[in-house]
Amino acid sequence: MKSDNGCIRITDNHDSDNLDIKLIIMFQGRIEDQKAEKLKILMSNIVTHKPAHLILDLTEVTHISSLGLSTIIDTVKGSKAGGFSFSLCGVQGKVKEMLEISGLSKILTIIEEHHHSSDTNNDNVSVPG
Repeated sequence: MKSDNGCIRITDNHDSDNLDIKLIIMFQGRIEDQKAEKLKILMSNIVTHKPAHLILDLTEVTHISSLGLSTIIDTVKGSKAGGFSFSLCGVQGKVKEMLEISGLSKILTIIEEHHHSSDTNNDNVSVPG
């Protein structure tokens, strides 16, 4: 799924050997202005439900604004308070540079990639960004 206007794909992975739920948010394009505000609202709502694992996949994100960075910080705080893990993956290019310049790369959990199975336990929902 490619789009310059941004899209959020939510993947709810149920590991058959583990009852923990891993929620993966995939965003495309630029995270700024209205899209950053929508992401902030989405992440805030997700944090209240306390998934076992939350991953924000930035593989196809080309830019992130200060509001987007603020959303990541708020999500880190929410995950610590809620007792669940929060990671970023697919961090590259200008997004990686912004995280390094801001110092956030030192306090965030950044993984290379997430692994999601292709079994029938995955629910994908696309929401226009």
